[in-house]
Amino acid sequence: MPVIDPQRISDGFISLERGIDAGKAPSMLPRNQASFAVNATMRGGFVKTRPGFKGIPLTFKAVAPGAAEAIETRFATGRYQGSYNYRYGKDSFIIVAVSGYIHKIDVARGEVTDITPTKPDEDDPTNPSILPDPNSSLINVFYFQQAEQYLVIQDGRNQLSYLTEPLQELQLRRRSSRRDRDGLRRG
Repeated sequence: MPVIDPQRISDGFISLERGIDAGKAPSMLPRNQASFAVNATMRGGFVKTRPGFKGIPLTFKAVAPGAAEAIETRFATGRYQGSYNYRYGKDSFIIVAVSGYIHKIDVARGEVTDITPTKPDEDDPTNPSILPDPNSSLINVFYFQQAEQYLVIQDGRNQLSYLTEPLQELQLRRRSSRRDRDGLRRG
């Protein structure tokens, strides 16, 4: 039996294509916008329950012996500093900053690889190095911004890092000079 309440006002909606705006009073919103929703998504204008989380077993990949175990330990005990869902074309990866190191997670394969920039060899700058050059693990937040195939990573203190070559093996590089930083903006 329905509850008869003279103070109750009922309302409804057909679609919510404008999503959520919690910054305004609900009475100020148009009919196709909500002020609040919990565990809901409004993609395509219709309200649906947010998809559940799916656990993905991770495999830690590295070239050097013992490095995979170091990555796994860092993931388990290190400081999480931020992440970004990197998408370009049909590729999609999660880029994660943990204790100053940058990692790429291939969700489709469940593989985690360290893509932290490497230090230049002090004796021979033309010789590529395999020694990582992580940012500080004491910084709380890293900032990520994607521009086409590039992912710019900044911790607010150290040199700018950027992700390139999305369709091949991802590499993280550091910009070292003003000319290089200007080149990234121009083109």
